[in-house]
Amino acid sequence: MKDFNFFKPYLGQKKQSKNKMIYIITTLGLFTTLVLGTFLWNSLSIFKLEKDIDKLKSQYNSKENQDKLQQMHKLEKKYEVLIKYYDGVKVVYASVEDNSKVDSNFLNKITSTIPGDISFKTINVDGANLQIQGISKSRKAIGEFQHNLKKLNFVSEVHISNIGGEGTDSTGEYNFNLKCLLKGVNKDE
Repeated sequence: MKDFNFFKPYLGQKKQSKNKMIYIITTLGLFTTLVLGTFLWNSLSIFKLEKDIDKLKSQYNSKENQDKLQQMHKLEKKYEVLIKYYDGVKVVYASVEDNSKVDSNFLNKITSTIPGDISFKTINVDGANLQIQGISKSRKAIGEFQHNLKKLNFVSEVHISNIGGEGTDSTGEYNFNLKCLLKGVNKDE
């Protein structure tokens, strides 16, 4: 005769539930190990990076580096000032280059118009204006000088603003101020 085991269906379920429990515990253990491992790895990395940051801060805040940093800031300020000066000089240089009327040819042409009785005290060329202060032995020589200047191709106007002295003082000379407006020069600069 055959034996009947009435508890057989119950034995298989316990084994299956026991296997499920082992799988669940193993999965939870692996997951917990993974989470804890990641946490430990990140904690160690953060700790190492904080040490590196503290080391770099101490190097940055060292007396030697602070002195170098201050020196660098001073040099940067000097450099900025030099750049501003350079820009200003560049503008002035360009203006002088554009308005450079005084050269040997310019002076030779003015010299060729001077009568023998006239000598200059000062000559001033400022942009579009030429101003001459001089001395003459006669009024006629001053008028001749004015007439000769008007003939020059770079002079548009000639005006004698003042003739002083009567020629009767101890030197017998006339002082004069003469102003010329030059052609081809931009007055707005």
